[in-house]
Amino acid sequence: MQRFRFRLDPLLRLRAQLERAARRELARATAALQTVNRQLVNAARGRQEFGEAAARGGSTGALARALEAGLLRQEWRLLGEKRRAVATLETARTSYLQKTVEVGALENLRERRFEDWKNAAQRAEELELDELSRLMREGAK
Repeated sequence: MQRFRFRLDPLLRLRAQLERAARRELARATAALQTVNRQLVNAARGRQEFGEAAARGGSTGALARALEAGLLRQEWRLLGEKRRAVATLETARTSYLQKTVEVGALENLRERRFEDWKNAAQRAEELELDELSRLMREGAK
């Protein structure tokens, strides 16, 4: 019996490789967004602490206000980074989903072709057995 051979196996392997690359890119984009979110939380926390220190006044009040203003500018910069990171994440997610659908379609096609091949091989084997049976009956007469 002949082995099963799917003509599109090279394409399937290539698409699966592209899917894995898209998954890695999605993971990188997710990690980048998480990093920006952590930086935003830290900047907000620091700004709040310096705001409280500035409200207390004293000799460090002016320095605390300056640091608070610097952290506010950093938060604004981080918000821009967050918007870019979210856009990158959405692009990566869309790409990954598209690649997953493509690989899934090829895998489904491969399964259908395998089932067709298996059924055809089974029919051919049954025909051979029927032929052998017929020849044996004729030989026994």
